[in-house]
Amino acid sequence: MSYHTFRNIAGIDNSIDRNEYLAYYQSRHPFSSPYSNYRRANEEFNLIDRNRNGRIEYHEYADAQMRKHGGYYPGQYSSGYGYY
Repeated sequence: MSYHTFRNIAGIDNSIDRNEYLAYYQSRHPFSSPYSNYRRANEEFNLIDRNRNGRIEYHEYADAQMRKHGGYYPGQYSSGYGYY
């Protein structure tokens, strides 16, 4: 999901609640059973919502995308490579 996609899902309040994420997840997986979509969407939502306030802000979303697709975290390559 890009920032543009995040903004389309989030709407005017600039955050994604559980129901919005469930609707997005079901649109991405239309041929899965509704029960498994509901369960997996809730699991992903809980992983993304780091501060547990029931809403996903953009910084939480961006952090989840970095964790999901791999990325550089400071200190990740610090041992033996001389970066720090």
